[in-house]
Amino acid sequence: MYKDNVSAAQLICETKLELGLETEFLIPDYLPQVFKVVKCIVIPVVLQKQLSPGRLNIEGYLRCIVFYQAEGTGELCQTEQKVPFSKQADCRQGEYDYMDAPIEIGGEVEYVNCRALSGRRMEVRGAFALSVRAAAYRRTDVITALDGEQVYPKTETLKTAQMAGTAEKILTVEGDITFDAEPQSILHTQYNTRMEEVKLLSGKAVVKGTLEAQVLYRPKNSDVISVAAAQIPFHEILDMEHVDEQCRAVALLHPCGCTITGTEDDKTQLAVTAALTVRAWKDVELCVVQDAFSSAQEMELETAQTPMEEVCEPIGESVNVSVSGELADADSEVLMALATPLSIELLEDGEQCVLRGRVTAHVFCRNSAGEIDCYDKLCEYTVSRELAYRAADICALCQTDVVSIRTEKTGANLTAQLELMVTGFLSVVHAMPTLSDAHLGGQRAEEENAPALYIYFAQENEALYEIAKHYHVCPQTLSDINQCSGDALEQAKRLLVPRGM
Repeated sequence: MYKDNVSAAQLICETKLELGLETEFLIPDYLPQVFKVVKCIVIPVVLQKQLSPGRLNIEGYLRCIVFYQAEGTGELCQTEQKVPFSKQADCRQGEYDYMDAPIEIGGEVEYVNCRALSGRRMEVRGAFALSVRAAAYRRTDVITALDGEQVYPKTETLKTAQMAGTAEKILTVEGDITFDAEPQSILHTQYNTRMEEVKLLSGKAVVKGTLEAQVLYRPKNSDVISVAAAQIPFHEILDMEHVDEQCRAVALLHPCGCTITGTEDDKTQLAVTAALTVRAWKDVELCVVQDAFSSAQEMELETAQTPMEEVCEPIGESVNVSVSGELADADSEVLMALATPLSIELLEDGEQCVLRGRVTAHVFCRNSAGEIDCYDKLCEYTVSRELAYRAADICALCQTDVVSIRTEKTGANLTAQLELMVTGFLSVVHAMPTLSDAHLGGQRAEEENAPALYIYFAQENEALYEIAKHYHVCPQTLSDINQCSGDALEQAKRLLVPRGM
């Protein structure tokens, strides 16, 4: 008996963790004082994920971004605070390999209240629901061949994916950005990543791409909010011990924050801190034994449903969504718009599973009284993938970037059109019947007064192996005598089954 093993991801944790949000802002002296709090946006940034038997440790911070209207000038301003968190989630225990475990972490605001305590002091209270979905790899032994005289195994070549490794790196992507006018204040930065090449060498992964950044800012001596764009190429090499040219890979770049500084040659530099993740796997074909019998001896068989993992084509889909609504003041003026995507969820719909994403559009308007309001609209979209599996059998690591957001106002009606780019890794696990153990027993008892030749009337699509197993004859001999080809009969046929062959 010869054995090999396969590994597949198994869901070990799916939960929500509540993070309390309680912080105070002290507005820097270079920013004007608060007249009115307009909007508070909370974005999670995960710095570390550590999976161990029975436990998942998560560390990071919540970016608490507050937009407010300035005292006196009425300008839209922004300030930000980082609120660190450290959380633990319970996981199912077992004999798992935690090295390359896929972990998806997202979340959304449950509620948030922000108020100004004074002209230079604000208070934020709320709660954030951190969604956690983690899987780990588990190895299963399978029988690939059987020895012994007159033992006839039924084999099947199965395709599966073997995870070759995961590499993560915090990096800084730097490049020049040009502003049409000197900025008075930076309001928001949104990103879109375009991966151009993920090349694997022996022990290395080479990732090339472009980070597209859009910076919303207010120029000096102007009430109009402008946009500056930059395309910054990046080229990174990561160590991945077990990968080679035969592997496939997908890479995700998740920006965490940025700084904008001037240089000595009067240029402006944009430095974006981002988390780069590369997952690599190898597609393999494995010949496994699914059934067996002996024409001479009794056999005891044990079968099992062995999980096999299949990695789908990487997700790279452009999605367009549109939302609209009525403004409270038809004379309102649109100042700017931005969007915050939420993590993609797996939703079961009958016998299928749907990848559903959500994104919130935030449109800032100045009403006829001169006050600034923010109008939020949540919209849903789905990723075009047909998944005839349960959500527990799917591993998805996805990222949604906002490529652009455009607004159109007609009277009191406001419409926002968003272009999104969804990228990611997707794999499914399905069970295949295999032989897990086999034992030869004593000599098989011969049937008394059995004829020397049987005549069997086989039906269309009937398997030759099952007929041979029923009569305990060699499958190849049965096929040769009756001049059959293939594993199943193409049409109904009378078969000669010689005894003792």
